[in-house]
Amino acid sequence: MIKAQYIYNILLSYDIDSEHNEALRKRLIEEEGFQNTIRGINEQGNVAEGKLPESTLFKSMTTTNESLEIFNQVCNELGIVNINAIAVQCDNWSGLIETGIE
Repeated sequence: MIKAQYIYNILLSYDIDSEHNEALRKRLIEEEGFQNTIRGINEQGNVAEGKLPESTLFKSMTTTNESLEIFNQVCNELGIVNINAIAVQCDNWSGLIETGIE
C-alpha cells in the first residue's frame, strides 16, 4: 500500500542563539530552498512580496516534518544545540510585512 503524503507551503519559525542565526539562515536559503520572503495577492489583486521576520522562513512544496528534519540536520551540522522550532502549513495568510523588496 502507498501512503499519500501531502505537500504544502510551510512557514518555519525558530529560536536559536543569535551568534548562529546568520550562518543558519544563509545555509537554509542558499542550499535547502527556504526563502526569507513570502508572496501573495494583495487587496488590489496584484502579486505582493514581503520580507519575513528574522527567525522565520518560507518553503514551498514540502511537508512540516520534512522542513523540521532539514532544519534539525543543518543545526546539527553547524553545531547548534539549543533550538526551538515549529513548522506550520501556510496557504492562507495575512500579514503586516515590509514590502517593496528590491
